[in-house]
Amino acid sequence: AGLESVLKDDIAALAKGGGAMDVCSLECRGLEAVRKQMDGAARVAKAEECKMEANVHFRAKAWQSALAGYAAGIFFCQRGEPRCPRLVSSADESAFAEFPAALGAGEPVFGSPEPELSKEEAVQRENLRIGLHLNVAAAALKLSCWSIARTACEFVLMVKGNSAPPKARYRLAQAFEGEGNMIEACAALEKLLAHTPDNADAAKLLASLKKRAPSPKIDHERIDAKQWAKLSQEEQQRAIDEINKKLDMEMGEDPDWGVDQLCDVLGTKK
Repeated sequence: AGLESVLKDDIAALAKGGGAMDVCSLECRGLEAVRKQMDGAARVAKAEECKMEANVHFRAKAWQSALAGYAAGIFFCQRGEPRCPRLVSSADESAFAEFPAALGAGEPVFGSPEPELSKEEAVQRENLRIGLHLNVAAAALKLSCWSIARTACEFVLMVKGNSAPPKARYRLAQAFEGEGNMIEACAALEKLLAHTPDNADAAKLLASLKKRAPSPKIDHERIDAKQWAKLSQEEQQRAIDEINKKLDMEMGEDPDWGVDQLCDVLGTKK
């Protein structure tokens, strides 16, 4: 499943005596045992190894094997005693559905001290973890696994905030687009462009999404001056048209208000 050459000997040694366990469960149990025997530096090194092999699969467009490799890398550099995600050795739908919950940094286990890392190793692990999540998102997008891609990007943004690599918000927007959430996709791209205004790919995708995004529903009877000011000129004109239509029905004639008159009433500037 993309990790055979990296972990073949470890799995083979631990697979003996597996009884009636299915291959996927056996491999996951083996990886958990292998990881438990490693010190902190060895776990980081193994995660890097998994990432390198997964990159080979990604370049070969073997998206599923690449995703499995990145998943294994995350597993090896998490804190605590995480369960090995079944996605590492299984391609069934349930393995994909379970995987978003396996993303993240992991949780320390009370009473079980974490393996020690030098300051440099700790920084390497953090950077590796971020890179692996971004790569998970890239592979997941290729497979149309939108929730996996979204969750991976959300983790990166939670950890790095505005210092996150631009690709985190861009891939998040792609994941939202895949899920059909055009509003959140546009919001992610607008935040990205606020920090990197020269990002041509983000600007192009945002323009495309805005053409397809549904217009926000406006309650014209309750809109206030601040809300009105946030509307685009096109949205303001649509609002005016609807108000004029309603007034025409109620009064029997068209008062024909324009943007200037309505802005005066609402106390806003055009």
